[in-house]
Formats: sequence, structure tokens, C-alpha cells
Amino acid sequence: MGKVYKGQDWRLDLTSDIDLSSVETTEIQALKPDSTIESYNGEVIDQQNGTVRHDFTPSELDQAGDWIFWIYAKLTNGKEYYGEPYEKHIYNRGE
Repeated sequence: MGKVYKGQDWRLDLTSDIDLSSVETTEIQALKPDSTIESYNGEVIDQQNGTVRHDFTPSELDQAGDWIFWIYAKLTNGKEYYGEPYEKHIYNRGE
């Protein structure tokens, strides 16, 4: 995916092992470098393969350091699913 910098636009696609055809809510959640957890709207791109997308804005990608991202999905039957973590270092400009 190459380097991603604090304050830039960035598209993140995450894939899970769950069929998202009966999903009620999808998010991409993130553990930020300051240990806060944020939730971002997730767009289901591929229901059968469990792919969720979020286009980060400069104001959302507001910290440099190590981020951990995962999919959160709430299915129509009430079950909740958390995807595998994806780690990404976000750089300061000039690094």
C-alpha cells in the first residue's frame, strides 16, 4: 500500500471471512497511536468476500504513529463480528 501520511486522503479496504449479505451495520474501527478507539462508516464493497471500505479524510487521519484497523459488523440476526486486525504506520510528512 505504500506510505500513508498524517493529514492525507486514504482509501482503506479490509476483507473478512464473513458473508456480509445480511449486515445491518458496518464500520472500520481503529486503535489510534494515542490509544483512543474511533469508529468510521464502512461501505460494503463485496458482500460474499466480506470486503469493507472507508475513505479517510485528512481530519480523520490526524495522528502519526502505529494504527490498528479492523472491521466491525452487526448482522441482522443481532450477532456482532470483529475482523482480524490490520496494522499500519502513518507517517509525518517528510519522514
